[in-house]
Amino acid sequence: MDGAYTGEICNIKIYSTNVCFDFADYNYNPEDVPDITCGLVRVASANQNDRRAVVNEGDSGGPVETPIGSSAAEARGEIIGGQEAVDGAGYDAIGYYTPINTLTSSYSGVSVMLYRG
Repeated sequence: MDGAYTGEICNIKIYSTNVCFDFADYNYNPEDVPDITCGLVRVASANQNDRRAVVNEGDSGGPVETPIGSSAAEARGEIIGGQEAVDGAGYDAIGYYTPINTLTSSYSGVSVMLYRG
């Protein structure tokens, strides 16, 4: 994951796929209108003792990628948001992203390529 605020985060683990999440619970929402997004991938640090944030405010829209060698990467998805740790530690220890196949199927004829220079 590589958000503009948090930067590149390595060693994350997929904990569940095709999940729904109500972002209204985590965003300013005075009317408490549901903001449910489905089809997401839920991730967190692969090391359960690692207390760092995997995403934070400002990271949305950033790429989720798997490195291929030292100069390329395979696109996996787009960061969509996060959720605080269960203990309320005040950081987004759980991240959510939209899978690349969901993104590309919405835009026919578009291919995605990442380059690391």
